[in-house]
Amino acid sequence: MDAQTLATAMGCSRAVADRYIGDFNVALRQAGCTTVNRAAMYCAQIGHESVGLRYMEEIASGAAYEGRKDLGNIHPGDGKRFKGRGPIQLTGRHNYGRFGVWCRATGLVSDANTFVNNPAAVATSKWGFLAASWYWTVARPALNGQADRRELEAATRSINGGLNGLTDRRARWNRCLQLGAALLPSGGGSTPAPHRPGGIESMAFNDGFDDWAGNKQTVQSWMNNVDRRVAETAAQVKAIQSKVDWMASTLGNTPDLNRDGRKGDVSLVDFRQFQVDTLAAIRDAVNELKAATK
Repeated sequence: MDAQTLATAMGCSRAVADRYIGDFNVALRQAGCTTVNRAAMYCAQIGHESVGLRYMEEIASGAAYEGRKDLGNIHPGDGKRFKGRGPIQLTGRHNYGRFGVWCRATGLVSDANTFVNNPAAVATSKWGFLAASWYWTVARPALNGQADRRELEAATRSINGGLNGLTDRRARWNRCLQLGAALLPSGGGSTPAPHRPGGIESMAFNDGFDDWAGNKQTVQSWMNNVDRRVAETAAQVKAIQSKVDWMASTLGNTPDLNRDGRKGDVSLVDFRQFQVDTLAAIRDAVNELKAATK
């Protein structure tokens, strides 16, 4: 993708696109968005969430997140320190830590605590776009599959928990689809760059290689442990199912509450769809692990 294509896709100025194009292409590849459907969905959702790349940091101070143990904010000042940053707003000490672990596993940083120690870095284009790629492949691993099937509403629910902003997301998505192969990170409609595994796969991938074959020893080591990883993931599925069931029960009589427990426009129906999408994403992750050994 070149800068003019990014400007068209995002609805931003050419100057903004020139500033972000390099880091955006890297993030697309890291998210495995090397097909038109995937790149269009990524651009549409990123475009809506960041208002056309206008915001790389939450406008609010982050004080509202103070004491939010569900976000890992257990120390005084964590709310502001780990406010939303990046185009999809990485939020909370826990998620900053998870992003750092992923970057360490993919060879992008040497210290898994990089972003816990320097959270402001996530507001830069390099790390902000990569945080979006982590979210896309790890926090919401169903997104590429939903993009493959052109399931805009399902992808929106995965990101938003409901269908907020669907009209704008759809308009952006349709515009991006019309750009076709020019949207690909390899640029200009040429052959897409080789897929760099995202999500769980990325743990077996070191920076500097362009395909799985280039790192056979690491891949083999990862595959030798796949049964253990599947068992661990299955246990996580069970734990999350229990938590989601409890949340659904708690919200059963309050359909006007959103997932943060505040007044909002996410209905219980939306919440139950969020529950379904979450569990589906986890099942996809388990299946991905199993498929890797075939």
